Amino acid sequence: MRRRRKGRLSVTTEPQLVIAFNAAMDAVINALFNSPLHTLLVASGLFFLLLTIVSQIGGIITVSAERQKLSAAIGAVLLALGIGLHFKSAVPPERQTPEDILSDYLHRINSRQFAAAQMLNPKLNIEATSRWMEQISSINLVDFQMQEAAPDRAAIAANIRYCRKDGSGTDEEKLFLFKKYEDSWRIQNENQPRSVKPVRCF
Repeated sequence: MRRRRKGRLSVTTEPQLVIAFNAAMDAVINALFNSPLHTLLVASGLFFLLLTIVSQIGGIITVSAERQKLSAAIGAVLLALGIGLHFKSAVPPERQTPEDILSDYLHRINSRQFAAAQMLNPKLNIEATSRWMEQISSINLVDFQMQEAAPDRAAIAANIRYCRKDGSGTDEEKLFLFKKYEDSWRIQNENQPRSVKPVRCF
């Protein structure tokens, strides 16, 4: 009689299961870290809403009737937040105009945020401006007028009031030249005052 050869069964060892489990967990964690916040909120909301329909998941998670009501409320809130953040992120940000840049630039100078102001005017001398501002109490944009408007450049004549700490001040008319870099406007040049008028600030 011929003997039958027994085939070898493929047996997965315990270390292999541990390695596969760790790899799967790493993939899940990486996916969570790389996912946008609104995606995580929507996924969490759907999970909590699932708990309101199924009282038991895989014999591991058991949800009572009271907790199903709580899960429904939490799921609805998370889902609403996720959808809201998604549509908010889809709306393109409002682009600043040269007028906005000028107003923001003077505000940063007035509040002594010289490094932030230099981001709007790369030619700003922070050291000289800081020394000069020691005698200035406030800077106010009185009025302005657009002198030139083109797709990539602009010019604004601005009347700026500089008030000193001793109560004196000046109204100075300056010409600001702007240049557009990609989608952002920057001050290319801040010319010397065209006119200077003494005023009393207080």
